[in-house]
Amino acid sequence: QMDEAAKISKEVAGILRHPLTHRSENEKLILQLIRHSGAMPKADIARSTDLSAQAVSVNINRLLDLGLVHKKESQRGKVGQPSTPISLSPGGVYSLGVKIGRQTTQVLLINFVGEVCADRKFEYSAPVVNEVLSNIKRMIDEIVGEFDPEVTDKIIGVGLAQPFRLDEWSDELGVNPALLDDWAEVNAAQELQASLKRPIYSINDATAACLAEMVVSPGANRSSFLYIYIGTFVGGGLVIDGRLHQGASGNAGALGSQLVFVPGKVEPQQLISVASRFHLERDLQKQEMGIDSEGALESAAFVEWVENAAFALAQTIISSSALVELDRVVLDSSLPDKLLDAIVASTERALEQIISTGVTLPIVEKGHLGSIGSGLGGALLPICSEFTMMNQTAEPSFNA
Repeated sequence: QMDEAAKISKEVAGILRHPLTHRSENEKLILQLIRHSGAMPKADIARSTDLSAQAVSVNINRLLDLGLVHKKESQRGKVGQPSTPISLSPGGVYSLGVKIGRQTTQVLLINFVGEVCADRKFEYSAPVVNEVLSNIKRMIDEIVGEFDPEVTDKIIGVGLAQPFRLDEWSDELGVNPALLDDWAEVNAAQELQASLKRPIYSINDATAACLAEMVVSPGANRSSFLYIYIGTFVGGGLVIDGRLHQGASGNAGALGSQLVFVPGKVEPQQLISVASRFHLERDLQKQEMGIDSEGALESAAFVEWVENAAFALAQTIISSSALVELDRVVLDSSLPDKLLDAIVASTERALEQIISTGVTLPIVEKGHLGSIGSGLGGALLPICSEFTMMNQTAEPSFNA
């Protein structure tokens, strides 16, 4: 049941938050614990949350009634009564994720445990506003039309992941600036909310991928790590003590703007102009190759690109480690695995060559989400915002 305070929503376009999202702090705490630690019996939940056994029982029973959790088979063979683990129900709620990229837009439907139930995407040379928004609506309509009300009635909202200031990147994309100018005036979240009649939650695309990494990686909820994603352009996110740090404007972890030095150039360059997939693809095309081409790994274009990119990434890692004590750095990308492996190895070698006295260097790991990361993070945003107590939570746009 929704309490009176939860009903206050400004009612833009008649939209209200889904009744299932109005959970108490104790319910969120329990759901967050189970999401991070897996199925647990009530006694273990009580010990981990410092809630009384009675409080845990009351809250678990309410979550069972709502279908957000379910009981697994009782565990026997231990001293005392058999224990019954409580687990998240995959069909408890659903969420849509939209990733607006500079060359691709993707729409996902996920369930409560983050499993992808449907996936749509379309590609373009430039993200023209009207084309992008109309295709998002089409793909969402297609996905929703595939499922019964048992699923669609439990969709709590849409998580929108997109780069900030899409209108500013025409030079890097090599397109006519007029094609992108409309992004300076259009609020995609508001446009989609008005037409879809669903709450929209917004996040930067690279930060969304970082959120996905944080949710799906074991132990990530307790660590501090820098997430670097090499997509069309390079970007990233920052997790401190298991909490996604977005900053006041949501632009924390904007690694593409980091200044780095590149061999052979006197002036510093932005990381985005050194370690982005877009520039690698352009250089490979000059050799009549693509990133999936046989021999791309050994090509002169890739060898030169990865040397400069790794040197720049290593500088970014060292600078970040001087500000925040990091446990690890996750390097992820939409590039093929063999190319990403080479980037990770080259970055590790570059870290050994650059002076880092006084800085404890983190472990460098390869990410495993790839191109689905931003879309998955977008889809996870409504779920994390409404069913956890993490700092990365965001109010839907109609509550802003």
